[in-house]
Amino acid sequence: MFRTTTAPAAVIWETLRQLFEKLELPAVYREKFFSRRQEPEESVDRFLRVLRELASKAFKHLASVECERNICERFCMGLRNRELRNRFILKPAESLSVALTKARSCEALEQLEEKRAAEDSICLAFRQHSLTPEPLPRRNQRAVPVGGECWYCKRFGRRAQHCGHNPPIGSRSPKGESLTLHEALSSVISPKCVYMEPLSVRGRINKEPILFLVDTGASCYLIQSRLAARLTKHRTSPANPVRLLAANGIEMQVASFLSASVQLGSFSGEHQFLACPHLQWKAILGMNFLGHFGGVLNLKYSQMTIGSCLVALEKGRPADACSVVDSKAEVPF
Repeated sequence: MFRTTTAPAAVIWETLRQLFEKLELPAVYREKFFSRRQEPEESVDRFLRVLRELASKAFKHLASVECERNICERFCMGLRNRELRNRFILKPAESLSVALTKARSCEALEQLEEKRAAEDSICLAFRQHSLTPEPLPRRNQRAVPVGGECWYCKRFGRRAQHCGHNPPIGSRSPKGESLTLHEALSSVISPKCVYMEPLSVRGRINKEPILFLVDTGASCYLIQSRLAARLTKHRTSPANPVRLLAANGIEMQVASFLSASVQLGSFSGEHQFLACPHLQWKAILGMNFLGHFGGVLNLKYSQMTIGSCLVALEKGRPADACSVVDSKAEVPF
C-alpha cells in the first residue's frame, strides 16, 4: 500500500481515513435535505446554516443558482411557523434573502408574544394572590396565630379585623338612612413594620403649605374639616349620610365634599376631597391619587414620581403610623 516505509504521518493518516471512514452518497444527503424541518428550539438562522451544509454535500455538481433555489424552497417549506409556510405557498419568496427577512420578523414577533404571555401570567397570579382574601375563621372558633401572639388583637382587642382572628363587625346603616359610600381605609401596619415611618410628602393645597400623608391603604382623598373650612367656602354637604370604614372597624363621618388644587413640587392637579371632622393628618392622599395621576412610589430612594415630576418623600415619626389606627384614642382617625 505504501511505496516506502518512511511515508509522512499525514499521508498515512489520510490513507487510513479514506479506508475506514463511512462515506455517505449524495443521494443520502439529498434525502436528509428534503426531509429537514426546523426544530422546536432552532432559530431560522441555524436552520438555514444546516440546509446549506446539507446542500453542499447533496448538490455537488449542481450550479450555484439551482442550489440556492433548492435551499430557498426547502427553507420556506421547512419553517416551524405554519402561517408563514402557508403564505409562502400562496406567494413564493422572490429570493432566499427575502424569505430569511420575513422568517426573522415572525421569529421576533413570536418571542415578543411569549414574553408578554409570561408577564401577563405573572401579573394575573399576583392579582389573584393579592385580591383573594384569606378565609376567616368560623364565628365560634378562634384561630391561634403563629407564635402565640397577634399584634392586631393585642392592640385592638375584639375589634381587630385585618388579622382574621375575630368575627367580622357588621356595618349596617340605621333605619331611614342610606349608606351611599362605604370606602375601606386600610392603613395596614404589619407587626414586623411597626417602626416603619409613614409616607408623607410636603406640598400645597390651594396654595397653603401642608404635609400630606401618602396612604396606599386609603381609597380616597381626605382633609380635616377645619382646614377645609379655612381653604374655601365652596363645599357641598352630602345629601345622604356617608361613612368611611377605618382599618380597626371604626366608622368615620364625612361632613362635606370640596374640590381643591394639590401641588407637589412641579406637579399640580385638582381633585375632590372628603372633609372629615376627626382626622389627625391635615390631608391624606389615597390610592385614587396614585392611580389618577400615575404616581409611582420608590421606597428605596424615598421618592415619588408623578408623570415626569419627581417629589421627595418626607420622614415622619414612627408614632404617627400607630396613631392612624389606634382605636383607643378619643378620635377614631
